[in-house]
Amino acid sequence: MKRSATYKNCLDRLLTLLDFEKFSGPRGPRVKFNLSRMYALLSLLGDPHKNGRVIHVAGSKGKGSVTAMVSSILCSNGYQVGMFSSPHIHTFRERIRINGKPISKEVFVDLVEKVWPMIQEIGSRTSFGAVTLFETLTAMAFVHFKESKTDFQVVEVGLGGKLDSTNVVDPMVTVITPISFDHMHILGDTLTDIATEKAGIIKKGVPVIVAPQSSEAMEVIRNVARTKDAPILEVESDFEWLLNNRDLKKQSVRIQTIYKTYFVNLSLLGNYQIANAATAIGVVERLQSLGHDISSDAISQGLENVVWP
Repeated sequence: MKRSATYKNCLDRLLTLLDFEKFSGPRGPRVKFNLSRMYALLSLLGDPHKNGRVIHVAGSKGKGSVTAMVSSILCSNGYQVGMFSSPHIHTFRERIRINGKPISKEVFVDLVEKVWPMIQEIGSRTSFGAVTLFETLTAMAFVHFKESKTDFQVVEVGLGGKLDSTNVVDPMVTVITPISFDHMHILGDTLTDIATEKAGIIKKGVPVIVAPQSSEAMEVIRNVARTKDAPILEVESDFEWLLNNRDLKKQSVRIQTIYKTYFVNLSLLGNYQIANAATAIGVVERLQSLGHDISSDAISQGLENVVWP
């Protein structure tokens, strides 16, 4: 009973924080985001976001699925994998996972208690303003991933990219899933504006895997990648895929990459999930090229077993 009450108390605390996910339309508050508050919070926590092997995923559609697929593949290869995603369906604990499993209530309470004094400290500094709910959850994820000694962290952007609170990481690979009109009151009124924000996760010299895009969004991504000398893989032009069979439980697909042909029984249904699977394979092949051992069996098993949402 005591633990349950403590858990509820922690939830109540979090719900006092500003939550921009509640504002999905033009009536939401117009605000200028920056990362200085997030960096300050993480500094007080010992910079848990540093030195992790991070795959950073942005986009409008499919980013949750790609995040889950990459995580599932890495788990199938025996790695300890942290995954951060948003939003959740039932509980905040779903957003922070180790090897596909949401953190327990006990871990959740422990994380809130660790970060809360730092949240109050940052809030007392008038130059920063109050820490938001998403910033808090992001910090909790980084703390937990460090404590769990994860081999990889697959981190999904919450909103946009350039100024999202997850964009403090030094990733091994960045990923941009299909971009469309979303959060226009914050990200901008045109697809070029939105794509520019999401392409803000691209880092100098860091490979970027790009899912199928409109020509307008792709032009933006190419330009940003070029200016940052970031090697780019365009899944739609560099890969091919074909649906062989589909039933109510899975779809059997053939995915041809630059290096190999994969025959996969994909648990997530729909043509768009085939493109997401191809994108996830592109990420994994890039990790392989960086020297990480990931077997073809793990790729097949991970895509067959992935569950999302």
